Amino acid sequence: MRRMTTIGIRPAVRDDIAATVAMPADDALGATREIPDDLTPYWSACERLQSDPNRLLVVADRDGEVVGTLQLTIVPGPSRKGSTRSIIEGVRIHSSERGRGLGAQLTEWAVDESRRQGCQLVRFTSDSARTDAHRFYGRLGFTGSHVASSRSSDRPVRHAVREAAVRRGCPWAGAPAQRGMMPGSAGRVGNDLRFSRVRRAGRLRSQASGFAKQRLVGWSR
Repeated sequence: MRRMTTIGIRPAVRDDIAATVAMPADDALGATREIPDDLTPYWSACERLQSDPNRLLVVADRDGEVVGTLQLTIVPGPSRKGSTRSIIEGVRIHSSERGRGLGAQLTEWAVDESRRQGCQLVRFTSDSARTDAHRFYGRLGFTGSHVASSRSSDRPVRHAVREAAVRRGCPWAGAPAQRGMMPGSAGRVGNDLRFSRVRRAGRLRSQASGFAKQRLVGWSR
């Protein structure tokens, strides 16, 4: 039987980064996105997080070993009568600790910290493919409330819009003389659906500007 030990939750430091990167790299989605052999960009990100009082990267520590992590972001804003909300993301649990309650412990810590910082609403974001995680957070009292869209920032909007329009056969996306008719993009943020869209005598949906609708989902509590 495994010896019972106490898990502490504390801010992450530079020496923790290798462990925090190894955890997301150890699942099917994370393995395609993380490069644990080169920690330089992760160290840089950690330094930026440490310099921002509204962003917390924390780890769960068992006897000096990092066994979990999450990021908590505090977001003040004018919506909801000037309410402050928090966003939980990047929750990762070491494979040896899964199913032992650590995910719930980390999440409740984040909710308590959000309350301490005056947040009226707590949200978490998760990849839409992580259906097991969605069920887990549902058991913790979160309800599905938002759909988010994502897009790589390495291409100008107009290029992505035109490529999508060409695929759809839009006449204004053809000859150079016609491309001057290409619509501009307008960003909208709604309470229940967040996406960007472009317009011309109707609407092209979020995919027209390169966004992947429903790639992320948001839950609130």
